Amino acid sequence: MKSRETVYSGVRHEPEKGTLGDALVFVDKRKLSPVPSQKIHNHSPDGFNWGYGGSGPAQLALGILLDYYGKASEKWKLYQQFKWRVIATLPQEENWTLTGGEIDVIMAELTDEHPEHRAIEVDP
Repeated sequence: MKSRETVYSGVRHEPEKGTLGDALVFVDKRKLSPVPSQKIHNHSPDGFNWGYGGSGPAQLALGILLDYYGKASEKWKLYQQFKWRVIATLPQEENWTLTGGEIDVIMAELTDEHPEHRAIEVDP
């Protein structure tokens, strides 16, 4: 697992007139490759995207969770929920950042780790 201070950022590169341009994603200024996530599930041969609920955003959600938590963690398996909660809601035409701390909070909300999901113990 990476640090809570890890920063993921998405930028559009050289858009042509009438297009959004290539979607590039970085982890602490290092380009995030879609290849490791494509080996798990190849949603998008074209790579990452964001701002809607399609294959590019699914690849990005899987890519971020695999990179942040590692394959040994089961959390990457929640990438479709993460896609709908975060990646699909990012503004398509704008750059964005997401920290490891923000990912931890979101993933806690999607799992039983969130305090609101825990059972309340009641004394008999």
